[in-house]
Amino acid sequence: MSFESRTSPATVLAEALDAEDYDSARAILADDCRYEIRGEVIEGADAIIATYRDNGGKGRKSFDRVVYESSVSALSETRERIDYTDRITNEGEQLVHRCAQEVEVDPDTGLIGQIVHVDLPGEKEALDAFKKRHGW
Repeated sequence: MSFESRTSPATVLAEALDAEDYDSARAILADDCRYEIRGEVIEGADAIIATYRDNGGKGRKSFDRVVYESSVSALSETRERIDYTDRITNEGEQLVHRCAQEVEVDPDTGLIGQIVHVDLPGEKEALDAFKKRHGW
């Protein structure tokens, strides 16, 4: 199944996460998907979705408003990059946080088998400082 004949798996994942539609996000992940983030490895689609869901819930509880946006680009026939932009507002202060994920797609199943988080320079530090200022 080629990417040209359907919506790319990374686009499905990105749009689902932007909408906090965790069931749709789960459906595009292989059961044994692996997520690498900041030196940690999360194994299994259900555990990965639990991480996304937990992070989204914390954001909604901690901040006045969070808006998620993303764009996707192909890196190769089986690899795609999702660039995320999170617009976080709390107590009149806004932070625009950017990061990325590179995903590997199984060409036989069309499911995502690996996700690697990419922190962009200075972004994690700015997010951590914003969270600290706002009690997270």
